[in-house]
Amino acid sequence: MRRTIERRFRYGISMVALVLLPITVQAQMKSIDFKQVLVGANGPRIPGAFFFERPSEIDNSWLKQALTQAQYERVLHQIDFRKQVLMALALGQRRSASGAIQIVRVARTAWEENPSMDVAARAGVLVGACAEQNVVSTPFVLAVIQKPKVFQPVAGYDIGSYRDACPTNVKQAATGTGVK
Repeated sequence: MRRTIERRFRYGISMVALVLLPITVQAQMKSIDFKQVLVGANGPRIPGAFFFERPSEIDNSWLKQALTQAQYERVLHQIDFRKQVLMALALGQRRSASGAIQIVRVARTAWEENPSMDVAARAGVLVGACAEQNVVSTPFVLAVIQKPKVFQPVAGYDIGSYRDACPTNVKQAATGTGVK
């Protein structure tokens, strides 16, 4: 009987820990200021969060090919790599993306010895009778963030969606142009 009570007690403690763990982890996140600088529609087919600490890292990645020369120069002029990092959130291959993406949160864990990043964004999705509804794209968004003291570019990401209006033309939906 004593063992049964001990097992139930341990099980009860384990269940309480599982319920409180997400609350504790959420409380350990610190928001990071960011500036969204560009939205594109020709990123990688697989979703992911990417961080670039110097221009050479951009030059050796998918991002260099995804940007026009003018976009590349405009992005570089908005970042001081001594103090800032360029973050890219790729949404992966999608159908019915409107071209609108909004970063809603950038945060990092409060643990100084092993911090990690967390990014959340919302993507517009075409609904209804849009002519562009079945256009396939690989949308991504770029933002500039302050470089943390200890920076490890390990990231979690969350991508939600929202109903968006039909774009004014097919080119806008397919290229993400007209958006920042």
